[in-house]
Amino acid sequence: MNKKNIFYLLILIIIFSIFILISINNIEKFENINLTIQSSAGGGFFSNFNKLITYLVDNPTITKITYDMRSHGPQNAFSYIKENEELFSKIFDIYDEGVETTKSIVSSDYQSLRITGEEAFNFYNENRNKLEPFNKAYTKYIIIKPDIQNKININVDRLKRNADQIIGIFIRSNALANEQPSKKMPSHEEYVNAINNIKKSKNIKYFFCIDNQDDLEYFKKLYKPHYFTDIRRTSNTNDGEPHTKTIGTLDDLEKSFIEVCIMSQCDILVHCVSNMVTASLYMNMNQQSVCVSK
Repeated sequence: MNKKNIFYLLILIIIFSIFILISINNIEKFENINLTIQSSAGGGFFSNFNKLITYLVDNPTITKITYDMRSHGPQNAFSYIKENEELFSKIFDIYDEGVETTKSIVSSDYQSLRITGEEAFNFYNENRNKLEPFNKAYTKYIIIKPDIQNKININVDRLKRNADQIIGIFIRSNALANEQPSKKMPSHEEYVNAINNIKKSKNIKYFFCIDNQDDLEYFKKLYKPHYFTDIRRTSNTNDGEPHTKTIGTLDDLEKSFIEVCIMSQCDILVHCVSNMVTASLYMNMNQQSVCVSK
């Protein structure tokens, strides 16, 4: 073998050795993570749900999720069924790839609030494509129970019947104004102006995701045909969520999640800042965001 061939052989051996070292290093770094997700104090269902999705985005080697989302009891936003009841397993099936986990993470060990509360404003309107990683995590990890998915499908079919464009109108009461960057809820006029600026089809329908009866009645008179569900609502715009006063039932819990899944099927969503809105937008990346919050 001449010197030239020996030189090339040595180069190949060096390259192969480097490749082996890199591969071994990557294997050592790979982890199969079991994420135990726990409810946070003061946060409602979708505040906690968005935190879960954020943990999944930040830890791409999660192979198992353990739900430990306990109801906090009366006078709390995460208040359903009875105190200390695990809630997420009522809506979702367990995600488990069936491999041995090498590491466990408890969600209370760290916090990431970048799509939760008023911070979500940074992911709306022209920035809504920033939710793409959250959509991928939601699609991969969240397994909706078949009976819940069937209820979603029935409502979505009714919503879309005889319509080729769906505009969602999302409104929350003044009790949740602290979630807005300006600490003030948008006015009726701001919603109406935004809706007037939307290019509409001939067969349009409106979906009302509105948490109080006053606002619901106002917009029912303005926009027809419309569709809305029978979620538990407050009577006026100043009351907080009903389940913060009287603990919600399993039916209330299911309807809260189903409501957002239906809303995610709207083509355009006119909305304020809300954890529910954020979830809707990453559930369906084709949905257009029209945020009227200042």
